[in-house]
Amino acid sequence: MSSSKKLVIVLAILSLVSTIGEIILVYFSYSRELEFRRLEKMEKEENYNKCLIQPVSSDDLTETILSLEEEITNYIGRNYYASVGYYDVLTGFSYNYQNDVVYYGASLVKIVDALYLINEAIDGKIDLDEEMMVYTSKYKCDFSTGMEKKELWRDGKFKRINYLCNNLFR
Repeated sequence: MSSSKKLVIVLAILSLVSTIGEIILVYFSYSRELEFRRLEKMEKEENYNKCLIQPVSSDDLTETILSLEEEITNYIGRNYYASVGYYDVLTGFSYNYQNDVVYYGASLVKIVDALYLINEAIDGKIDLDEEMMVYTSKYKCDFSTGMEKKELWRDGKFKRINYLCNNLFR
């Protein structure tokens, strides 16, 4: 093999080694950048979570927060006959609107029933579209006007559970 061919081969090998070296440097540089970004993100999340669990003092209630509370209060007052109570157990922040008003809450148990049925369906224990329930007179109360409107009170009448869930609050 001639010396010029050897020189070309040596130069090609050096060029290849140089290129591989550059690729390795870029890879490690990129890896360090990714690690830096990951650590930076973790630090931001940690700081955010620390902030969330800090107790709220009256000094923290900025004009913006107080303005938003007033806006929420006005909105609820204009649009609903309701009471609202919110308490953040981590920070101690609370918001109350007409929390001393008493309401008749007999139908609130329906929410728990619906959540139970939905969880059963999620767990695969029941199929809301297939499962049937037989209503008997033991479910009927004299004041259950909703049951009469939907004819749920007739003995032996079958209803799909999804139908019952859809009509809980109507």
